[in-house]
Amino acid sequence: MSASVEGLRERMADLCAGAVDALEVTAGLEAEGINDEAAKDYGHPDVFALAEDLYARTPRRPPPPERTEAPWRPEPLRHLLRGVLFGLPGLCYVSGAQVLDGTGAGVLLVFSLLLSWAFSQGTAYLGYIRLGLMDRAAASGVLRYGLAGGTLVVVPATVGTGVLVGAGTMATALSAGLSVYLLSATAVQVDGAEAWLLPALLPGVAGGPSTSPGRDGPPPSGARGRCRSRPRSCSRSSARAAPDAPGSPARTSGRRCRSPSSGC
Repeated sequence: MSASVEGLRERMADLCAGAVDALEVTAGLEAEGINDEAAKDYGHPDVFALAEDLYARTPRRPPPPERTEAPWRPEPLRHLLRGVLFGLPGLCYVSGAQVLDGTGAGVLLVFSLLLSWAFSQGTAYLGYIRLGLMDRAAASGVLRYGLAGGTLVVVPATVGTGVLVGAGTMATALSAGLSVYLLSATAVQVDGAEAWLLPALLPGVAGGPSTSPGRDGPPPSGARGRCRSRPRSCSRSSARAAPDAPGSPARTSGRRCRSPSSGC
Protein backbone atom coordinates (compact mmCIF):
# COMPACT_ATOMS: atom_id res chain seq x y z
CA MET A 1 0.00 0.00 0.00
CA SER A 2 2.89 2.36 0.72
CA ALA A 3 3.90 2.27 -2.94
CA SER A 4 0.46 3.38 -3.94
CA VAL A 5 0.60 6.25 -1.43
CA GLU A 6 4.04 7.22 -2.69
CA GLY A 7 2.76 7.29 -6.24
CA LEU A 8 -0.15 9.46 -5.20
CA ARG A 9 2.25 11.77 -3.37
CA GLU A 10 4.36 12.18 -6.51
CA ARG A 11 1.24 12.87 -8.56
CA MET A 12 0.11 15.56 -6.14
CA ALA A 13 3.59 16.83 -5.22
CA ASP A 14 2.91 20.48 -6.11
CA LEU A 15 -0.25 20.60 -4.02
CA CYS A 16 1.31 18.85 -1.03
CA ALA A 17 4.51 20.94 -1.13
CA GLY A 18 2.66 24.26 -1.19
CA ALA A 19 -0.21 23.35 1.13
CA VAL A 20 -0.67 25.35 4.32
CA ASP A 21 -2.06 22.37 6.25
CA ALA A 22 -3.50 18.91 5.70
CA LEU A 23 -6.99 20.29 5.14
CA GLU A 24 -5.80 21.93 1.94
CA VAL A 25 -4.50 18.55 0.79
CA THR A 26 -7.88 17.04 1.70
CA ALA A 27 -9.65 19.56 -0.52
CA GLY A 28 -7.25 18.71 -3.36
CA LEU A 29 -7.85 14.98 -2.95
CA GLU A 30 -11.62 15.44 -3.03
CA ALA A 31 -11.27 17.60 -6.12
CA GLU A 32 -9.42 14.66 -7.73
CA GLY A 33 -12.35 12.36 -6.87
CA ILE A 34 -10.71 10.57 -3.93
CA ASN A 35 -13.25 10.09 -1.16
CA ASP A 36 -13.32 7.96 1.98
CA GLU A 37 -13.94 4.78 -0.02
CA ALA A 38 -11.01 5.47 -2.32
CA ALA A 39 -8.79 6.35 0.65
CA LYS A 40 -9.24 2.82 2.00
CA ASP A 41 -7.47 1.52 -1.11
CA TYR A 42 -4.39 3.46 0.11
CA GLY A 43 -4.58 1.90 3.57
CA HIS A 44 -6.30 4.80 5.36
CA PRO A 45 -9.77 4.86 6.96
CA ASP A 46 -10.80 8.15 5.35
CA VAL A 47 -9.59 10.94 3.11
CA PHE A 48 -8.49 13.09 6.06
CA ALA A 49 -6.05 10.43 7.27
CA LEU A 50 -4.71 10.03 3.74
CA ALA A 51 -4.24 13.81 3.42
CA GLU A 52 -2.33 13.95 6.72
CA ASP A 53 -0.06 11.13 5.54
CA LEU A 54 0.67 12.91 2.26
CA TYR A 55 1.22 16.21 4.05
CA ALA A 56 3.70 14.58 6.46
CA ARG A 57 5.63 12.81 3.68
CA THR A 58 6.13 15.94 1.55
CA PRO A 59 8.69 18.64 2.48
CA ARG A 60 7.36 22.19 2.44
CA ARG A 61 8.18 24.19 -0.70
CA PRO A 62 5.77 27.12 -0.77
CA PRO A 63 5.72 28.96 -4.09
CA PRO A 64 7.51 32.33 -4.08
CA PRO A 65 5.15 35.30 -3.81
CA GLU A 66 4.39 37.16 -6.99
CA ARG A 67 6.13 40.50 -7.35
CA THR A 68 3.58 43.26 -7.61
CA GLU A 69 4.14 46.97 -8.01
CA ALA A 70 3.52 48.91 -4.81
CA PRO A 71 0.35 50.99 -5.20
CA TRP A 72 1.75 53.76 -2.97
CA ARG A 73 5.14 55.11 -3.93
CA PRO A 74 6.78 58.51 -3.29
CA GLU A 75 6.34 61.12 -6.01
CA PRO A 76 8.33 64.23 -4.96
CA LEU A 77 7.49 66.28 -8.05
CA ARG A 78 3.75 65.73 -7.62
CA HIS A 79 3.95 66.63 -3.93
CA LEU A 80 5.91 69.79 -4.79
CA LEU A 81 3.32 70.75 -7.42
CA ARG A 82 0.54 70.25 -4.89
CA GLY A 83 2.31 72.53 -2.43
CA VAL A 84 2.56 75.27 -5.05
CA LEU A 85 -1.09 74.84 -5.99
CA PHE A 86 -2.12 75.14 -2.35
CA GLY A 87 -0.21 78.41 -2.03
CA LEU A 88 -1.22 80.10 -5.30
CA PRO A 89 -4.81 80.92 -4.21
CA GLY A 90 -3.27 83.39 -1.75
CA LEU A 91 -2.65 85.70 -4.72
CA CYS A 92 -6.36 85.56 -5.47
CA TYR A 93 -7.03 86.96 -2.01
CA VAL A 94 -4.68 89.83 -2.83
CA SER A 95 -6.70 90.49 -5.98
CA GLY A 96 -9.92 90.56 -3.99
CA ALA A 97 -8.62 92.56 -1.03
CA GLN A 98 -10.41 95.70 -2.24
CA VAL A 99 -13.84 94.03 -2.09
CA LEU A 100 -13.22 92.43 1.31
CA ASP A 101 -13.32 95.75 3.17
CA GLY A 102 -15.58 95.28 6.16
CA THR A 103 -16.45 92.91 8.96
CA GLY A 104 -19.32 91.30 7.05
CA ALA A 105 -17.09 90.40 4.12
CA GLY A 106 -14.48 88.86 6.41
CA VAL A 107 -17.07 86.81 8.28
CA LEU A 108 -18.54 85.59 5.00
CA LEU A 109 -15.14 84.57 3.62
CA VAL A 110 -14.24 82.56 6.73
CA PHE A 111 -17.68 80.90 6.83
CA SER A 112 -17.61 79.89 3.16
CA LEU A 113 -14.07 78.51 3.33
CA LEU A 114 -14.78 76.44 6.45
CA LEU A 115 -17.96 75.03 4.91
CA SER A 116 -16.32 74.16 1.62
CA TRP A 117 -13.30 72.70 3.44
CA ALA A 118 -15.57 70.35 5.41
CA PHE A 119 -17.33 69.12 2.26
CA SER A 120 -14.08 68.77 0.31
CA GLN A 121 -12.35 66.75 3.04
CA GLY A 122 -15.33 64.41 3.35
CA THR A 123 -15.35 63.89 -0.41
CA ALA A 124 -11.59 63.27 -0.43
CA TYR A 125 -11.95 60.70 2.35
CA LEU A 126 -14.55 58.72 0.40
CA GLY A 127 -12.47 58.98 -2.77
CA TYR A 128 -9.34 57.67 -1.07
CA ILE A 129 -11.29 54.72 0.31
CA ARG A 130 -12.19 53.71 -3.25
CA LEU A 131 -8.62 54.25 -4.40
CA GLY A 132 -7.44 52.02 -1.55
CA LEU A 133 -9.67 49.30 -2.96
CA MET A 134 -7.94 49.78 -6.35
CA ASP A 135 -11.18 50.98 -7.94
CA ARG A 136 -10.32 54.25 -9.69
CA ALA A 137 -13.57 54.37 -11.68
CA ALA A 138 -15.62 54.24 -8.47
CA ALA A 139 -13.35 56.86 -6.90
CA SER A 140 -13.93 59.22 -9.84
CA GLY A 141 -17.69 58.72 -9.49
CA VAL A 142 -17.58 59.51 -5.77
CA LEU A 143 -15.56 62.67 -6.46
CA ARG A 144 -17.97 63.84 -9.15
CA TYR A 145 -21.05 63.35 -6.99
CA GLY A 146 -19.30 64.88 -3.98
CA LEU A 147 -18.31 67.95 -6.00
CA ALA A 148 -21.83 68.40 -7.35
CA GLY A 149 -23.45 67.93 -3.94
CA GLY A 150 -20.99 70.21 -2.19
CA THR A 151 -21.54 72.95 -4.77
CA LEU A 152 -25.31 72.73 -4.40
CA VAL A 153 -24.94 73.21 -0.64
CA VAL A 154 -22.01 75.61 -0.31
CA VAL A 155 -22.95 78.20 -2.94
CA PRO A 156 -26.55 78.85 -1.72
CA ALA A 157 -25.33 78.89 1.89
CA THR A 158 -22.62 81.41 0.99
CA VAL A 159 -25.02 83.66 -0.91
CA GLY A 160 -27.59 83.54 1.91
CA THR A 161 -24.97 84.35 4.53
CA GLY A 162 -23.68 87.22 2.40
CA VAL A 163 -27.14 88.75 2.34
CA LEU A 164 -27.58 88.32 6.09
CA VAL A 165 -24.27 89.93 7.06
CA GLY A 166 -24.44 92.62 4.35
CA ALA A 167 -21.13 91.63 2.77
CA GLY A 168 -21.93 93.11 -0.63
CA THR A 169 -22.28 91.63 -4.08
CA MET A 170 -18.58 91.49 -4.97
CA ALA A 171 -17.51 89.96 -1.65
CA THR A 172 -20.29 87.37 -1.91
CA ALA A 173 -19.29 86.47 -5.47
CA LEU A 174 -15.62 86.18 -4.49
CA SER A 175 -16.39 83.97 -1.49
CA ALA A 176 -18.65 81.70 -3.54
CA GLY A 177 -16.05 81.41 -6.29
CA LEU A 178 -13.24 80.54 -3.90
CA SER A 179 -15.45 77.93 -2.22
CA VAL A 180 -16.22 76.26 -5.55
CA TYR A 181 -12.51 76.33 -6.40
CA LEU A 182 -11.63 74.64 -3.11
CA LEU A 183 -14.19 71.89 -3.73
CA SER A 184 -13.02 71.40 -7.31
CA ALA A 185 -9.32 71.49 -6.44
CA THR A 186 -9.71 68.78 -3.81
CA ALA A 187 -11.59 66.48 -6.18
CA VAL A 188 -9.08 67.05 -8.98
CA GLN A 189 -6.05 66.40 -6.79
CA VAL A 190 -7.48 63.20 -5.33
CA ASP A 191 -8.16 62.03 -8.90
CA GLY A 192 -4.54 62.79 -9.85
CA ALA A 193 -5.20 65.60 -12.36
CA GLU A 194 -3.38 68.50 -10.65
CA ALA A 195 -2.19 69.97 -13.95
CA TRP A 196 -5.73 71.20 -14.72
CA LEU A 197 -5.59 73.57 -11.73
CA LEU A 198 -2.84 75.72 -13.20
CA PRO A 199 -5.00 77.19 -16.03
CA ALA A 200 -7.82 77.74 -13.53
CA LEU A 201 -5.53 79.76 -11.25
CA LEU A 202 -3.85 81.86 -13.95
CA PRO A 203 -6.41 84.73 -13.98
CA GLY A 204 -6.24 85.24 -10.22
CA VAL A 205 -2.46 84.83 -10.10
CA ALA A 206 -1.94 87.30 -12.96
CA GLY A 207 -4.32 89.84 -11.42
CA GLY A 208 -2.85 89.63 -7.92
CA PRO A 209 0.27 91.80 -8.41
CA SER A 210 -1.58 94.39 -10.51
CA THR A 211 -4.16 95.00 -7.78
CA SER A 212 -1.87 94.68 -4.78
CA PRO A 213 -1.78 97.49 -2.20
CA GLY A 214 0.54 100.34 -3.10
CA ARG A 215 -0.55 100.66 -6.75
CA ASP A 216 -1.97 103.96 -7.99
CA GLY A 217 -5.68 103.97 -7.74
CA PRO A 218 -8.60 105.32 -5.77
CA PRO A 219 -8.03 105.58 -2.01
CA PRO A 220 -9.76 103.12 0.29
CA SER A 221 -13.25 103.86 1.42
CA GLY A 222 -12.01 104.66 4.93
CA ALA A 223 -9.59 107.26 3.60
CA ARG A 224 -12.32 108.91 1.53
CA GLY A 225 -14.50 109.12 4.59
CA ARG A 226 -11.74 110.79 6.61
CA CYS A 227 -11.18 113.38 3.91
CA ARG A 228 -14.89 114.15 3.72
CA SER A 229 -15.01 114.70 7.47
CA ARG A 230 -11.87 116.88 7.54
CA PRO A 231 -11.72 118.76 4.23
CA ARG A 232 -9.42 121.56 5.46
CA SER A 233 -6.71 119.22 6.77
CA CYS A 234 -6.87 117.14 3.59
CA SER A 235 -6.54 120.29 1.50
CA ARG A 236 -3.51 121.37 3.50
CA SER A 237 -1.94 117.94 3.02
CA SER A 238 -2.58 118.10 -0.71
CA ALA A 239 -1.09 121.58 -0.87
CA ARG A 240 2.05 120.50 0.95
CA ALA A 241 2.45 117.46 -1.32
CA ALA A 242 1.89 119.35 -4.60
CA PRO A 243 5.05 120.63 -6.35
CA ASP A 244 5.47 124.27 -7.33
CA ALA A 245 4.13 125.08 -10.75
CA PRO A 246 6.62 126.39 -13.32
CA GLY A 247 6.89 130.15 -13.14
CA SER A 248 5.27 130.52 -9.77
CA PRO A 249 7.10 132.35 -6.99
CA ALA A 250 9.14 130.16 -4.74
CA ARG A 251 7.67 129.25 -1.40
CA THR A 252 9.23 130.60 1.68
CA SER A 253 9.80 128.69 4.85
CA GLY A 254 7.47 130.99 6.76
CA ARG A 255 4.23 130.15 8.48
CA ARG A 256 1.50 128.78 6.22
CA CYS A 257 -1.95 130.33 6.07
CA ARG A 258 -4.50 128.65 8.27
CA SER A 259 -7.50 130.66 7.16
CA PRO A 260 -8.38 133.23 4.49
CA SER A 261 -8.46 135.99 7.11
CA SER A 262 -5.04 135.35 8.56
CA GLY A 263 -3.45 137.75 6.13
CA CYS A 264 -0.29 135.79 5.34
